Amino acid sequence: ALPIFSEGEHYWEVVVGDKPRWSLGVVSETANRKGRLHASPSNGFWLLGFKDGKVYEAYVEQKEPRQLKVEEKPEKIGLYLSISDGVLSFYNADDDDNLRLLYTFHEKFSGKLYPFFDVCWHDKGQIGRA
Repeated sequence: ALPIFSEGEHYWEVVVGDKPRWSLGVVSETANRKGRLHASPSNGFWLLGFKDGKVYEAYVEQKEPRQLKVEEKPEKIGLYLSISDGVLSFYNADDDDNLRLLYTFHEKFSGKLYPFFDVCWHDKGQIGRA
């Protein structure tokens, strides 16, 4: 069973390795998770994504996700969630002693949140060499 976050501070890491595509973050218990996802904070999704082996995106309240500048391609992403502070931050966690911030959402969270992981298993295990 997935953890449920409704209070406190939480940190976890996800190894994305060489995957050419992935999405990570949290999703609200009230978000519609059936059919095509409309990933934005107003729909209960706070996500960071990677696509085409080179493009990093934050799924914000805009028609298109916000592209991010990322200096080095991380193999491990750290996520820090503080419910009371209304913060969800994503880090390049390749170096445990030097986490590098990728993006932060500032939001007044309410209700239960669940971790969201899509490391694109439907790619049949293929990995990219971007």
